[in-house]
Amino acid sequence: MAAAFCWLAAGVAAISLEKLAAQDGSGGDLMPAADLVELALQVDPAAAASTLATIKERLLRAGQDRQQFGALQERLAPQLRRLMAMPDHPAHPQAVLLMGIWRDSQARILLGRWMRDAAQPDELRAEAAGVLLRTENAPPIGEVLQLLRDTATSQQLGERLVQELAAVKDEALAQELIRDYEKLPVALRPRVIELLTQRPAWAAVLLLAIQQQKMPKEVLHAQQLIRLQSSTDPAVVKLVREIYGTIRTERQPEREQVIREVRQLLASRPGDPFRGREVFRRLCAQCHRIYGEGQDVGPDLTRNGRGSFQQLLSNVLDPNLVVGEAYQSHVVVTADGRLLTGLLVENTPEYLTLKLQGGKLERVLHSEIEQHQVSPLSLMPEGLEKQLSSQELADLFAFLRLDRPPEDPQATLLPDE
Repeated sequence: MAAAFCWLAAGVAAISLEKLAAQDGSGGDLMPAADLVELALQVDPAAAASTLATIKERLLRAGQDRQQFGALQERLAPQLRRLMAMPDHPAHPQAVLLMGIWRDSQARILLGRWMRDAAQPDELRAEAAGVLLRTENAPPIGEVLQLLRDTATSQQLGERLVQELAAVKDEALAQELIRDYEKLPVALRPRVIELLTQRPAWAAVLLLAIQQQKMPKEVLHAQQLIRLQSSTDPAVVKLVREIYGTIRTERQPEREQVIREVRQLLASRPGDPFRGREVFRRLCAQCHRIYGEGQDVGPDLTRNGRGSFQQLLSNVLDPNLVVGEAYQSHVVVTADGRLLTGLLVENTPEYLTLKLQGGKLERVLHSEIEQHQVSPLSLMPEGLEKQLSSQELADLFAFLRLDRPPEDPQATLLPDE
């Protein structure tokens, strides 16, 4: 009987979690989740942890409106405090994160420790940082930037921390990121530039640094410039025009000449596929997967886009030649000034969900959207050849030209045509 009850409770939990996750974050009907937490804590601790995680995500999406969950906080706080004193309980981390959102002082102390503790899982450290950045009156920006500079910080954690910094609205963040740009791991730099284009105030700081030659012009690619030239901030538009001139919004036929030149380069310069894999991880893996590695924002290159060497060259160097509808970039300006670009994953009457570079899913309520445009261009930027040295380019294509991983003895080159 007990086993059957646990099975039934788990089923109820799964259905309830699905309904909670589908709601738009506008609040109101989360109180039944408190009943679910109480039930799950008795019979299924894992379900309790999942329920608390769903409530946490709803609260973070609610932003400044999370005070409407006061009754829920009052109901759950006693149980969450008990869980905070039980570090071995499966729901302990979610209880601490949720109480951190509700500004509990003890939870904040624990979150700070987790964020700094290299022995903790990367995911937990990133979540802890995210809660503190979103809810602290003085968010720990300096500590997060220190972690980004730290060579011991894994790339996975660094990427997540950059994503979490998007919640910060302080203009000084842009100044600090630009100041530390050369100290950051090379793999994180494109993520940081993408972050700085998401808010007009940050974009203006970045553009001024470029104008003053403190940053190279090449840090911004064409798709980012297209977004910025349609910014709601006239100062940003003016800076883009002064620095870059008029930015085209259609495909550039001259890319065919680039393909010919790169092909000639590759014929005369041998590449190392093992070094090329490292180039792929640094530059391409934030949007593409290959052999199970990377993010699934764009097509999986294991089976797509590499039917021949010529097709590979065209897809990499002229990504706007053919853009399927599923891979057209969507540009969204939110009410709080963020500028988001990604692939459309979901569009419901209440919200739309974008998949950003790096694979992060960003759900935005329609009520919070000021502008939404569909670009005719691919999310993948042109000008890859400008971001790499000749040897790096040769190494990357040496890796991509193989039909299997380079350590596989059966790996062969793609057909030429």
